[in-house]
Amino acid sequence: HEQTKMNKLVCFIATLCLASSALASSPQPFAATPYGPHLKHCVHVVPDGTTVRHVAGQGIFLKFEASNAEKFIPHNPECATAYQAEMNRRQSAPGKIYPPFGWTTSARYYTGSSPSATSFTASFPCPANPGSYNGEILFAFIAMAMGPNAVMPNGASIIQPAAQWGKSENGGGNFWGISSWFTDGNGSAVVTDLKQYLTPGENIAASMVQSTSTPNLWVVAASSAKSKLSCSLKAQLEGPVTNMYAAFAIYESDGYCPTLPYGNPYKLNFSGMTVLKQGGVIQPQWIAQAEQVCSETATINSASSVTFSWVSTSK
Repeated sequence: HEQTKMNKLVCFIATLCLASSALASSPQPFAATPYGPHLKHCVHVVPDGTTVRHVAGQGIFLKFEASNAEKFIPHNPECATAYQAEMNRRQSAPGKIYPPFGWTTSARYYTGSSPSATSFTASFPCPANPGSYNGEILFAFIAMAMGPNAVMPNGASIIQPAAQWGKSENGGGNFWGISSWFTDGNGSAVVTDLKQYLTPGENIAASMVQSTSTPNLWVVAASSAKSKLSCSLKAQLEGPVTNMYAAFAIYESDGYCPTLPYGNPYKLNFSGMTVLKQGGVIQPQWIAQAEQVCSETATINSASSVTFSWVSTSK
């Protein structure tokens, strides 16, 4: 009972993130992640099936599926300090808009003291290619995280199966691929190598499912039947998840809207969003949010569907 009270379930689903982040102008070498800018050496690329276990104040423990070998990444205060400083710098940069985690529109749900979720699944089409390519990095994903209340969980661990356009530490280029992410909320991340290539419009199935035998152990996965691609990461969190999201994020070099996937408006629909709890289904009441950076909107269609739209100014 006390654990349920302390770890309230928050469901943030269907977050559209349009983060215009001038990566090249950063004072330190940052990499784009679907949870904001991280120092490049604080992003660790691992093979599929790797198990991640984070212990606050100690670091990240990795166990590789193929070899059964283990690796320990000690806590690095520089990762957290640089992450927060860069977030603050971007949000105060003159003439630019850098919302928290690079997210500008969202739909979220907070369940209060309801039982914790045991899985979250959804599907969405691979987004269109950007109208032009100037080094921007795009992410589309669903996510689950720990956190104490109905706000974005700064400083909380988060897991994310994501589609990606552009190059980050896990690979990429001017094409779409998929990876599974874990970030500790304080500037350190673990990600599977990018599986490529996806075709715009093909369906992406994303899921996060809790183990029935190991508490708080999650399988973070994404796949595409058409391209025969899949990725998977196991994440041992420190407590029950309290937040959920689905999102679209853009980190671009010039901070403007023309490099968005083209459309007037362009629409991206997350569907089949299903949140399960022990013995049943959670029926969320989503709350939409939008920063209006590029005329974005989030439309709640139902408990299982959200549509994002925005306007792009060039093809």
